[in-house]
Amino acid sequence: MSKKYVITEQKDHSGWWIILIAAFLVAYGYVILAFVIAVGVLWLGYQLWKWYKPRRKVRQVEESNYYLDAPTQLITEGMRVWGDPEHYLDNYNDGMRDWR
Repeated sequence: MSKKYVITEQKDHSGWWIILIAAFLVAYGYVILAFVIAVGVLWLGYQLWKWYKPRRKVRQVEESNYYLDAPTQLITEGMRVWGDPEHYLDNYNDGMRDWR
């Protein structure tokens, strides 16, 4: 007696969810791409803000020091003098000394 084997072929449908995810990614690729780009721009903006914030404070301090240490400033006897430095020299004649 000879034995006969019957082989039936069935398709394997176990990977259908991979095809479904791939279809979803293809269909909504532009949405995902736009989201990734937006997140990247926001992250770069945040990093730039973190980098710029201390530099802005340093610049504000430098500006305030610039106003304190103006080029026309003289230091006389420990006091700061503002304005035209020639007015504080001993021999400055502004034309008004003759009116005394």
